Amino acid sequence: MHVQDISRQFNFTYEKTADEVRSKAKDKLITIKAKIEERRARIRDIRAQYGITDAVLNDILLQFNAAQRTGAMVQNYSSNVRSSGSNSQGETVTVGAGTINFLFAEQEHIDGEHEQVERLELMVRNINDVTRYTSNGSTYVEKFKLSYEELKFLGF
Repeated sequence: MHVQDISRQFNFTYEKTADEVRSKAKDKLITIKAKIEERRARIRDIRAQYGITDAVLNDILLQFNAAQRTGAMVQNYSSNVRSSGSNSQGETVTVGAGTINFLFAEQEHIDGEHEQVERLELMVRNINDVTRYTSNGSTYVEKFKLSYEELKFLGF
């Protein structure tokens, strides 16, 4: 049996008031900000677990970028840089490539979620009801037209 793809069917626009959109956008902001904090906590935990300081992370980032340019398959990254202000010799920190990829992927997700937060905050601050007039002079509030994807993203 073949499942029918209905993604191109029922392409309606859905009408919602500014208050409805604003309310859902505020809820979505809370959810996204919580997700960002979860990701930051995971990054902090992994960095603490492996002893990855800012200096070590920068050194590994340089190694990672060099490996990407050359197409080299790297299993581990090692760094023995010391933190600024430290008089001691740098201890060698070795981190698996999968862990580094995870850290970079989490940061990329955070960056994308920050863009979503900025866009939603701008919308929440600026979305207002639009009053229109009919040909006979009566007023009505025009609703915002949202696509299926927008409804789904906002959680309607």
